Amino acid sequence: FSAVRLRVIYPPRNLVCHREPASTAAKRPAMETREILNYLPHRDPMLLIDRLTDVHEDRATGLKQLSQNEWFFQGHFADDPEMPVSLLLESMGQTGAAAILSRPENQGKLLFLAGMDLVEVERAPTPGQSLRYECQLLRFRGQSGKTQVSCYCGEERLAFAEYTFVLSES
Repeated sequence: FSAVRLRVIYPPRNLVCHREPASTAAKRPAMETREILNYLPHRDPMLLIDRLTDVHEDRATGLKQLSQNEWFFQGHFADDPEMPVSLLLESMGQTGAAAILSRPENQGKLLFLAGMDLVEVERAPTPGQSLRYECQLLRFRGQSGKTQVSCYCGEERLAFAEYTFVLSES
C-alpha cells in the first residue's frame, strides 16, 4: 500500500490549470444518482456525488451540489461551515470508482482504494458551492490501476489527488 503524502495549503493561491485534450475513446451516457447506486456500495448519507457526466473509457466528470442542509455542515464549524477534507477526498475517490466500475468489463466487481498520493488541498468547499470532479485514468493493468482526480469550484481548483485502486470479484 502507498503512503499518503498530504499537503494542505491555506490561504488559497492562484493556480494555472492544464486541461488534457479530449479523448477519442467512446463516450458513455451520463449517470444520475440512481444509476450510480448500481455501481457503488455507498448509500445516503455516504454517497457524495450527485451525477457523472462526460463518461469515457479513460476519464469522467462528476458533479456535487452542496446545500446548507448537508449532514457534515451541521457540526463542522457552525460559524463558518466547510466540507471536511476527509469527505472531499472520499467524494473524489467515489467519482473515480464509479467511472471505473461502470466500464462493461468491470460490472459486478468491487473496487477498493489502496492508496492516495500527491494529495493537495487548496481549501475546503462551503455550502452553496457546485463541485466538479475531473477524473483521468492514468494506468490500468490486470486488477489494479491509478487515477488522478481534481476538484473544482468554477475554475478554481480546490483539491488534487492520485488514487491507487484494486478490483475484486464481488
